[in-house]
Amino acid sequence: MADIEVLLAKPGIDEKLKAPLGQCHKLYDRVGAAFAEATDEINWRHYDIGKKKAAQVVPLVQQCDNAFVKAGVPSPIAKRSEDSRQLVIICTAITNLIK
Repeated sequence: MADIEVLLAKPGIDEKLKAPLGQCHKLYDRVGAAFAEATDEINWRHYDIGKKKAAQVVPLVQQCDNAFVKAGVPSPIAKRSEDSRQLVIICTAITNLIK
């Protein structure tokens, strides 16, 4: 989230970016919590629960992406969104192999 905080604190930031960045900041708090919960569940060998927790990330990331679309500006954190989606895919694939 440091990247979002840096962008929000940047002098001269485009006003159109402030609202979606603020929304994404809150959403990525929840993304971090979902990944942490997924990690805990997987470490406790509760693979199905861990996968469900990880899957909660996808709609949160989508909400963030949609905030930029709605504001009519390109997302400066598009790579973070894609990386989050990829991490969910990897988590799911690995836990499917472990079962």
